Amino acid sequence: KQWYQRRVRAGASDEDTKLQIAANLANFSYNPINHDYLIQLNVCDLFLDVLDEPSSSILLRRFAMGGLANVAVNGKFLAQIIPHLSLIEELLGGTSDTETIVSTLTLLYYIHRVPGATTTPRTLRWYHC
Repeated sequence: KQWYQRRVRAGASDEDTKLQIAANLANFSYNPINHDYLIQLNVCDLFLDVLDEPSSSILLRRFAMGGLANVAVNGKFLAQIIPHLSLIEELLGGTSDTETIVSTLTLLYYIHRVPGATTTPRTLRWYHC
């Protein structure tokens, strides 16, 4: 949470600015050529912090989950995401936003494709629904 608070809250005076930052980073994360830069910026931590922040709006969570789904093709990011599966499961079970659900299922798909990746039974139940 500290990273999110320092990077976004300190520089963002309102919700629209936070949304713009998250949307731009999520779009930037779509292209694998940008992944090295995003790793240096710890953008995965930012997306996870947004999901963990109870006051995050539905739209902000949508962008964060979309960003995570975009970077999930890169194993370096998956190594950072997998320890936070309970947070991702919680979001999947607690949202009715279609785009967030699709991004979450996409992320889980990439996690399940990683050889030797471990998942919790709850994740498997959600994935097979």
